[in-house]
Order: sequence, then structure tokens, then C-alpha cells
Amino acid sequence: RDFCLSRGLGDVYKRQILLLFVVIIFQQWQIRKIANNQKANDNAAPSGNLFRTFFNRIVQKFRNLHIWDFIASLFGLSGRIGRGKYFVSQLIVFVFSFYFYFCYYMTNGFDTFHQHGPSFFLICFSGMLSLAIAFCINISCIERRWHDMGHSGAFLFVNLILSSILWPYGYILSELIMLGTPGDKVANKYGEPPL
Repeated sequence: RDFCLSRGLGDVYKRQILLLFVVIIFQQWQIRKIANNQKANDNAAPSGNLFRTFFNRIVQKFRNLHIWDFIASLFGLSGRIGRGKYFVSQLIVFVFSFYFYFCYYMTNGFDTFHQHGPSFFLICFSGMLSLAIAFCINISCIERRWHDMGHSGAFLFVNLILSSILWPYGYILSELIMLGTPGDKVANKYGEPPL
């Protein structure tokens, strides 16, 4: 009798263990199904309004962009830069220049040095620093854009002369040259074509 009772309990335990395995397998299947649905939703084309679609495309482009490499390349004088990166660099130059003019007007043209407060000097210093950064980025990108077109970096004087003598039309003309002229499709003496 004890043998039969223990054998009966063994079957109960076996059934419970089997039921536990079935529940675990079902739960794992549900977890994988949820994970696959989330991956499919992440990879699917964005649905909804136009702004969300546009925003998602921008986020995807920035995920693929090596931003720190681009920032480090803003100050180099060797190599080549394409029209797209040149345009982005000019937007960065505009931001730094705008900050300089903002600081300039905040301090009444940097000529009120009788106000020796620390905030005044901080504004003056940050404004001059932003102007220096904008100048370095602009010179670097103009020179590398000329390299992309197969010319020497000394051609940047064309941009400087056009911008200074024929202001503002010369500046617009020099920017149209930089943005409108395609670079060499093959490698030239300044390096491989930019991506």
C-alpha cells in the first residue's frame, strides 16, 4: 500500500513538474513574441503625422552620423569636405557669429570697460572666443572645400576678396560657388572624395 501511495504521489509531482515546464515554455514564447513585435515596430515605417515622420528621419540620420569626428574635422586644414558638410559647417559658423553679435550688443559694443564686473568680462571673453571659433571653422571649411574642387587652399582668398570688396553680394556669390560647384568624383592630390 505504501508503495502504491508513493507511486501515486510521484505521478502527481511529475504532472506538476510537467505543467510547470509547459507554463515556463509558454511564458518564454510570449516574451519572445513581445520582443519581436517591439523590434518590428521600431523598424517599421513611422506612422502618424508628417512631423513625427520628419523627426524620426532626422533622428536616424544623426544616429548614423559620427558627430565627434565631424566636430574634430571642423578645425583641420587638410583633406576634403563635401557640399553637405560645408553647409552644416556654415550653419555652425552662423550660430557662433550670432552669439558674438549678441554679446557685442549686450555690452554696448565692448566699449564700456568702466563696468568691471565679472559677468561683463565673461560676456566679452565668450563673445570674442565665439568669433575666433567661427573664423577658424570658416577658414578651415573654405580651404577644404576648394581642395574638394581640386584647387589649392590659397583660393580661399577669392572668397575673402569677394566677401570684403563686394559686400554683401560678393559673400552671396562666394557661398553660391562653394555650395553649387560639385567636387571631384575621384581622388585628387588632397585625398579621397568625401562621403
